[in-house]
Amino acid sequence: MSEKGTIFRRGWQVVTVLCLMAGGGLSSCGSLQTYSFDELKPAKVNFPVEVRSVAVVNNTVSPEGARQGILTMGVVDGDGQQTAESLADVLADSKYFNQVTICDSTLRRPGDTDTDIRLLTPQEIDSLSAALQADLLLSVEKVEVVTLKKSLFIPGWGAPFEAIQSTVTPVLHVYLPGRETPLYRISQTDSLTWEPGLLPADQEVREETAHASALLLSRILVPYWEPATRCYFDGGGVDMRDGAVYAREGDWEQALALWKSAYEGTRSKKKQAQAAFNMALAYEMAGQVAEASEWLEKASQLAQPESALANACLIYAGQLQTRQRDLSLLNAQMQRFSENF
Repeated sequence: MSEKGTIFRRGWQVVTVLCLMAGGGLSSCGSLQTYSFDELKPAKVNFPVEVRSVAVVNNTVSPEGARQGILTMGVVDGDGQQTAESLADVLADSKYFNQVTICDSTLRRPGDTDTDIRLLTPQEIDSLSAALQADLLLSVEKVEVVTLKKSLFIPGWGAPFEAIQSTVTPVLHVYLPGRETPLYRISQTDSLTWEPGLLPADQEVREETAHASALLLSRILVPYWEPATRCYFDGGGVDMRDGAVYAREGDWEQALALWKSAYEGTRSKKKQAQAAFNMALAYEMAGQVAEASEWLEKASQLAQPESALANACLIYAGQLQTRQRDLSLLNAQMQRFSENF
């Protein structure tokens, strides 16, 4: 067995600032901008706070040796050991658990050719957990890979093109010592498309599908970062423009102060609506989603019906609802950390 290192990324990351034409009531590209950042999303499953150490084990049948320069079409078994190792790496990098351990060997006996999923017995679970010093076991049970020739169509292209597509479906069981049945059964599917003319070989397919499987499974098991985008207005006065400058620099406190000044310093409903919309964004970036929703409601009430601003409010309202739901889940999942995430 071996232990993996840990790295954890925190905070907001500005990826890019883009200029969009919104149409409708907006006359220039300088009015509506987009702000992109990385957003922490909750895992799909929850674990007790007491689960601090996990171990990843491989309970799959070892696949046949990859043939050099040959691509096997149809249904084949992926590499469970590579998937387990890649999953352990991803989980360790998240630093959600205190320790992530990988079992270096498969749990199946040499020569076992039965590809059906075999559940671990309570005795095996307890023995492995003790040996690996783990509060919880993550058992890779199966990695199914289906490689086929596909006709794909991309809008703007005159005709469909032929490509090779590999669909991978990993199956994982989550075991807690003392339980007779798995805590969770997790199965996800993703597809990898190979560019025309770049025909992969079996070894490359195994490596890429193992990595894809690990990413799929990790998003179910632990919180993860995902790119997100919001809109804001930077026209309509000095305070609005200066506030946008501070926003692009990540200084949301100063941006909020200037946008509030813009809101209070005008009688124009349109300018008030834009300022209120921006204030909603500033509150969201500060983690105050309830306040963000209040200011977005003010912006919506001030916006002219069916205008670009009204449409932006409607879209943002959906984003805030999703964020509010995510934060309630994240608060439960991040209780293991004393600091504010």
